[in-house]
Amino acid sequence: MTTKGATRDMSRELSAFLRGLVRGGRHGPAVGPFRSGALLVLTVLSLGGCAEQEQPWRLLLREGRPAQVRPADGLLERADLQDLVERQVRREAAGLIRALADPDPTVRARAAYALGSVQSPEAGPALLSALTDASPAVRRDAAFALGQLGDARVGPALVERLRHEEDAAVRHRLLEAVGKVGGSDALQALEALEVRRRERGDLALALARMGIRGVHSEVSLRRLVDGLTDADPEVRLSSAYYFGRRSDPDPWRRYREEVRAAIDGYSLRDPAGRYLLQGLRRLRSQLDNPRLVRWLTESPDWRARAQAARLLAGWENEFEPRRALLAALNDGSRHVAQNAAETLVNSPPLAGQAAQLRGWADAHPDDWRVVGRLLPGIMPWDPDYVFRYLERFDPVEQEGAWILGLRALSSLGGERAVRTLSEAVAEGAPLLAQEALRSLARRWEQDRVEPATHAFYWETFSRAVASGDVARVSIAAARLADPAFRSFGNVERLIEAYESMEAPEDADAMAALLGALGLSGDTVRARPVLERALDHPVAAVRQAAGRALSTLMETPVRVARVDSPSDAPALDWAELAALGRYPTLVFDTDRGRMAFALDTEAAPQTVQTLARFAREGRYDGVPFHRVVPDFVIQGGDFERGDGFGGPGFSIRSELTEVPFLRGVLGMASAGKDTEGSQFFVTHSIQPHLDGSYTAFGWLIEGGDVLDAIQQWDRVRRAWVVADAR
Repeated sequence: MTTKGATRDMSRELSAFLRGLVRGGRHGPAVGPFRSGALLVLTVLSLGGCAEQEQPWRLLLREGRPAQVRPADGLLERADLQDLVERQVRREAAGLIRALADPDPTVRARAAYALGSVQSPEAGPALLSALTDASPAVRRDAAFALGQLGDARVGPALVERLRHEEDAAVRHRLLEAVGKVGGSDALQALEALEVRRRERGDLALALARMGIRGVHSEVSLRRLVDGLTDADPEVRLSSAYYFGRRSDPDPWRRYREEVRAAIDGYSLRDPAGRYLLQGLRRLRSQLDNPRLVRWLTESPDWRARAQAARLLAGWENEFEPRRALLAALNDGSRHVAQNAAETLVNSPPLAGQAAQLRGWADAHPDDWRVVGRLLPGIMPWDPDYVFRYLERFDPVEQEGAWILGLRALSSLGGERAVRTLSEAVAEGAPLLAQEALRSLARRWEQDRVEPATHAFYWETFSRAVASGDVARVSIAAARLADPAFRSFGNVERLIEAYESMEAPEDADAMAALLGALGLSGDTVRARPVLERALDHPVAAVRQAAGRALSTLMETPVRVARVDSPSDAPALDWAELAALGRYPTLVFDTDRGRMAFALDTEAAPQTVQTLARFAREGRYDGVPFHRVVPDFVIQGGDFERGDGFGGPGFSIRSELTEVPFLRGVLGMASAGKDTEGSQFFVTHSIQPHLDGSYTAFGWLIEGGDVLDAIQQWDRVRRAWVVADAR
């Protein structure tokens, strides 16, 4: 991107903005054959050395698939089962409910499984009846589907069935369902239930899931605390999950010394420790800093070190945490180094501290992924450093470096910073323009106190909203709703932009605009638009209107559930049969090769769609636009490369029984039935994703590659190999 000066039609507003600042502003490897068809029996150790301690969560693979995968039912050969999947895609709950009475147990089981994705409340009574079916497969899938309905009223019935159920797989799904939906009455019944020894991990996870939702008691909390020191690693991990995911620590605060004693007794490889680190940090006590420093400096698991580096935010200027964070800039995992860099600049450093950061940056000038994150800590003492940084990198070849530089400019005062961001918005490549707009949006939060800046920001945000670009609209719409822009006609501009768009193509941008109208406070002009949108044929628009109207009127608004027709290509059963039960999806990336077994029977529409994209070469050259250490890597946006794009159609959410363990392949979405081309892969166990996102495959090669992939790395080539078995 070249510097050519501000565009002529924005120069007046920009000049006024700068005057306001003066008065009161702030400072590819070769592709070879990959053999599918005789997948090896692997353990988690083959997926990367950091995962060996997660074996207790049934991460051992059996014939190349996780132990919890739904058994094959012949879907690819049976037209009657295929008809049920077609009904699932069309969201025809009534036909699936009738199929629960079919004489064939395989049909009944497939119907129950399909209802887990349809999630129709009307299916509840029939699914409850199916819990007493003669076939364990039907009972298992009915229990799974009931856990997907979100209806707490079924909780006691699920626990009651546990008292009589003998089949281990069914009991597993019953405990899972109770954890997902059970209320206080189900908890009371669960506390009185005796479970088998091998089910204690499932019970702990159920109690954890309920506690995270605010359903807990003295008995359940005591069990979770005791579970932290259980000899069974699965019980420890499931119990620790509660403490890590519960946002409010108050219910367990009185047990904090027991929690600290538990983590102090853990091996630094124990994944339960990562959850306890998250929980202890919510106590905001300086007493836990030595624990975080120890895990950052001594744990052999990069994910634990990355968590510790992130969790030290707020204490980065204390001597020991800062020393550990500075050392972590040289960590062998760049995820850890990048988290440490972000934490080090969490608060403005003192002069000597800034000199330390600059010294590291000067010694590693080409490591832009870390240096770019250190810029906010260097700039207060050397404002020109960011511009020298940008001059070193080509905005096309090192786009990520420029994104980090533009991001840093959000906190730098002065005319040059504003001009650089304005020029990037007007003239930069799409990703650079987006980041520059985000930086200006962040600056607005501080600069809005200066009236002289308002015209510039109005013009910037107004142009972004009028552009129709989903990313720009999503960034600017909420800012444009600010009452400071009322005299400029902000509500009218938001309505004008909304009414100029068409769904489903513009559904995401329309949702952002409706959200902004909800924030506007204008009940006279915004309310009628939002009320009309409640009847919009596209579900995402209706739901956005409901949320916005609830915000505007400060009262809950119920949105009618209407499943939109699917606009995805029809299922091709001959094509799916040719792919086979477990085809292999291979990604050759900048960091090496990853291969995934896909579960065609579990998620046929998803597997068909991604297999086609890979075979058409649409994933070739596409970046991993989002990487969150110890969570996921995300890619597949071949339309835009920024997370806002898709293939031009949506496929259905196929909510499977595959749990989100390490290396599981899932579909990204913006809500139910909005999946397109984007996918993600989990770095570690993520139970909160189970049943909410389509899980349709798992890693069988390349755990080290999964761990190494950084944001903006690319898929060089993708292809699919059919299952020859």
